[in-house]
Amino acid sequence: MEVLANPRRWMFLQALGSRDDPVYLSHLVDEVMKLEDGDWDDCTKYRNSVRVSLRQNHIKILEEENIIDYNEEEDCIERGDEFYRIKPILDSLTEDNSQPKPEPPDSPVSLEYSEPELPNEDQHNQHDLKSLLILCSILVALVVIACTAIIYFAI
Repeated sequence: MEVLANPRRWMFLQALGSRDDPVYLSHLVDEVMKLEDGDWDDCTKYRNSVRVSLRQNHIKILEEENIIDYNEEEDCIERGDEFYRIKPILDSLTEDNSQPKPEPPDSPVSLEYSEPELPNEDQHNQHDLKSLLILCSILVALVVIACTAIIYFAI
């Protein structure tokens, strides 16, 4: 879960997960930029920021976990032997985000009571997984803030 706790890393893996063959890092940078939908004035600065972030932080972590294989000479990335472990999580999170939002009705809505349906186990597990992912993201952010504060006050 720690691997997926960082939003940029999650987007990077989501972009890689849609590819079967090795892909150039520059192509994945473009896809991460689209997923982040960053509103930067200077696209070159933004591209460099994403690339440096991936190269210096995320790729190392993912390679250590054997989730990706990075060929530095060719600047290509492909799925590692352990990618299969996170693929179902990526798929379930991507499914939820890809569903279109319903349009508001044109006419007034009548309110009627109906017995609520109990969610099936898959929906329940997806909800639990999302909650766990959000909780992990918050905990990682708090740890980073705490470490930064400790280092700042130690200096």
